[in-house]
Amino acid sequence: MRRTTSSVLDGAAVWYLVFLVLLVGSGWLLAGRPPKREAGIWGLGEVLGAITAVSLLTIAIAQGLALGRSDSLPDLTAAVLLQSGLTVGIVLYVVAIRYRLPLPSVGLVGRDPLRLAAVGIALGLVTIPISAVAETISLEIAGMVMGPAQAERLNELEHAAVPVERILQGPVSAGDIALIVILICGVVPLTEELFFRGFAFGAMRARWRRTTAILASAAFFAAVHLQLIHFLPILALGVVLAYAYDRTGSLVAPVMVHAVNNLVAILSTLYGWNL
Repeated sequence: MRRTTSSVLDGAAVWYLVFLVLLVGSGWLLAGRPPKREAGIWGLGEVLGAITAVSLLTIAIAQGLALGRSDSLPDLTAAVLLQSGLTVGIVLYVVAIRYRLPLPSVGLVGRDPLRLAAVGIALGLVTIPISAVAETISLEIAGMVMGPAQAERLNELEHAAVPVERILQGPVSAGDIALIVILICGVVPLTEELFFRGFAFGAMRARWRRTTAILASAAFFAAVHLQLIHFLPILALGVVLAYAYDRTGSLVAPVMVHAVNNLVAILSTLYGWNL
C-alpha cells in the first residue's frame, strides 16, 4: 500500500512539474521574450505560447472550480466562458499591448459587415456537404487500416467525447437549447476565429506563402481538436475558414461559416440527422 501511494504521489509530482515548466515556458513566449517585430506582426512563438497558456490555465481553473465533472449545461457554460475569456484576453494583450498594433490587424473590423455575414452564411452552407464527404472518406480510410467496425466505433467515441453532444442527447428545455446555440454558435466561433484565423493564421500569412499558411493553419486547427476520424473534415473546414479570412481581411465571414457549421451539428444531434 505504501509503495502504491508513493508511486501515485511521485506521478502527481512529475505532472505538476511538467505543468509548471510548460506554464513558465508559455509565459516567457508571451511576455518574457523580446517581441519579434521583423514581420511587422506577432510571431509563431506567441501563437504557441497563447495556445499552451490558455489550455493550462483552463485546466487548472476548471479543476479548481470542479468544472467538467458532470455533463451539465452550467458546467459547459462556465467552461466555454472561461476558455473564451482567457483566449480573447491573451490575444488582445499580444496584439494591442505587446506589439502595439490596432485591432484591424487581427480582423476585428470590416467594411460592409452585413454583406460579409451573408457571404459567410452562404459559404457555411456549402461546407456542410464538403464536411460530410470528408468524414465519409476519413471513415473509409480508417476502415481500411483498423477495420470498419473499429473505425465506426472510434467515430462514435469522438462524438461522445464532445460535452455538448452528450447534453443534447439528454432532456433539454427550449431555454437550454437557446443557451447552447448562443454559446456554440456565437461565443465559440467568435473566439476560435479570433485565435485560429486572426491570430494564428495572421502570423503564418505574414511569413509564408498564402497556400502554405492556409494549409498549415487548417492543420493546426484540426490537430488542436484531438480527433482522428474528424481530422479530415475539420481540416477541410479550416481551409475554408482561412481562405474566407484571407480574402476579406475580416473575421465576419469566417465567424458566420463556423456558426453555420456548429448550428447544423446541434440540429443533427437534436433531430438525428445523418449528415
